[in-house]
Amino acid sequence: MKICLISIRKIKIPRFFNELNIFEIKKGSLKEKIKMAFDFFDSIIFIGSSGIVVRMISDFLRDKTTDPSIFVYDEKFKNLTLLCGSHMAGGHRIGELLSINSNSNFVYTTSTDINGLTGLDLFCRDNNLFVEKKHILYINNYILNNQYLPVSKDFKNFYIPKNFKISENPIIYLDREDKNISLFSKKYTLGIGFHKNTDFKTLNKEFHETIPKYFLNRINNVASIEKKWNTKTFHRFLRLNNIYNSNSFTSDSLNKAASFLNIKGNEYVKRATNAIAVSEPSAFLGSFNGNKVFEGKNNNSKFAIYEISSPLWRLNNYKIEEVPEVFYE
Repeated sequence: MKICLISIRKIKIPRFFNELNIFEIKKGSLKEKIKMAFDFFDSIIFIGSSGIVVRMISDFLRDKTTDPSIFVYDEKFKNLTLLCGSHMAGGHRIGELLSINSNSNFVYTTSTDINGLTGLDLFCRDNNLFVEKKHILYINNYILNNQYLPVSKDFKNFYIPKNFKISENPIIYLDREDKNISLFSKKYTLGIGFHKNTDFKTLNKEFHETIPKYFLNRINNVASIEKKWNTKTFHRFLRLNNIYNSNSFTSDSLNKAASFLNIKGNEYVKRATNAIAVSEPSAFLGSFNGNKVFEGKNNNSKFAIYEISSPLWRLNNYKIEEVPEVFYE
């Protein structure tokens, strides 16, 4: 996931932000900075007045399941307030990390959290699971009223929070299309390649035209060659689809993977990237040498999906990635 920092006034920024790979947006007006933050970043940290922040971000907020998490520090870094995005956007866990590094008081107000309970959406974010939005409020209210949540034995290999219990009469299941409430494993890597001048709208359109609906909410990470990873198109695509993790690979690494997979490749792709293929070997490497489950092509793009080697899909849930060089231009 990518995290950015916006300071309302020009002040000295503590070194720990840089050490955590948190990118400071410096160029443009405050509104332009906020637009860039919402377009590309999974968490946004403001330094300054919460009143100013609330008024400025109101036009950018869309949905709790896709909005980035929003934090506000005071200028003395004594208090860190989580405004929104506590669970699905990873705000609670990122806030814990930030408060430790800044020695600040972490303020959050989510009902489950302040009552010492783990909400369904936080459990999903912690474990790279997808849950339909309609179930979140219902289940979290159930947890608040009953103090525990019965889940199926499918979760026996998961870390189970104190208010979750393995039960013979569960409410929650794992990867079960036939059940009313099921959580789905985000256990797939998407490998992508796209033509040089492809914009994010075109890439996103072709993605939704090409990829079977089954996979859309189950993608853990997106992988490509360094040249494509280092584009704003790639990272805008991730934010549009609420995908937090990405991987980039050198042409040499992709060529070795392509050789292992017996991919003949494409001369046009090789001339453009020095790699004989991009999407499939990227998906293979990004899935820790998993198995291919889908491959598709559109006018400007090519996609491959590999299932991540189990149980590695549950790792690196909150890894903070460095931003690409193109963000510094």
